[in-house]
Amino acid sequence: MATPTMTFRIPAQLQKTAKEKAKNMGIPLSLIIQKTLETFIHTRSITLTENGFTPEFEETILKSQTDTSSPSFSNAKDAINYLHSL
Repeated sequence: MATPTMTFRIPAQLQKTAKEKAKNMGIPLSLIIQKTLETFIHTRSITLTENGFTPEFEETILKSQTDTSSPSFSNAKDAINYLHSL
């Protein structure tokens, strides 16, 4: 079976950064794109987030920000005193 070639446009900086990261990992950029497409085919979904986190991880982070079990301090002295009390 012949291997077709895909041609598409992406921002130059995105290509440069992706190539550098792939090279640092020792794998060709084409393999990263291929595996991404295979994941899309198998899962029938794509995760798009602004910061690169999965939606599940983002939700975990947001929940942890509302967790009030950790004390907060308005100055370093109070924080140190709290740590010494543990």
